Amino acid sequence: MEIRQYVNGLEVNSRAETDSLPTSGGPLSIGGDALYGQHFTGRIDEVRVYNRALSPSEIQDDMASPILTGVESGEPSPPRSSALVRAVPNPFNPYTSIRFRLASRERAELRIFDVAGRLVRSFRLPTLPAGEHSVPWDGTTDGGTRLATGVYIARLSASDGAHAMKLVLIR
Repeated sequence: MEIRQYVNGLEVNSRAETDSLPTSGGPLSIGGDALYGQHFTGRIDEVRVYNRALSPSEIQDDMASPILTGVESGEPSPPRSSALVRAVPNPFNPYTSIRFRLASRERAELRIFDVAGRLVRSFRLPTLPAGEHSVPWDGTTDGGTRLATGVYIARLSASDGAHAMKLVLIR
């Protein structure tokens, strides 16, 4: 595996990692020297973690898209493309919030499928403005039946394409 570090969308460091990454129950420390405890102590304005390797152009495109927190000053510019952003928490029990963004004002569809491709839940979304939105999901079907532990696929259908994301329900 290769670990790459980017600053403002440009690769500044990379290294090969042959062992699994170490884990601990302690707080996250960035940079510095663990022996002397010299870690980064300033403020970080943005961190993005990806579950796959992105090309340099994908990173540049993503860095050009702001992460909306609801506290920015002024009006944020609309996103360039619709996408499923993340589900928080994921894995989840019993609730998750599925976050997505729309590139334009429209009525998109958000549907949940099981791994066999069967539709288990469909959300009727109103016409929404461009920007980031979220839909809560409690791990139930359209009929209110609680779904079993497993992997489910969220699929957002918008005017500029369809986007999918894996959700893990743990009972």
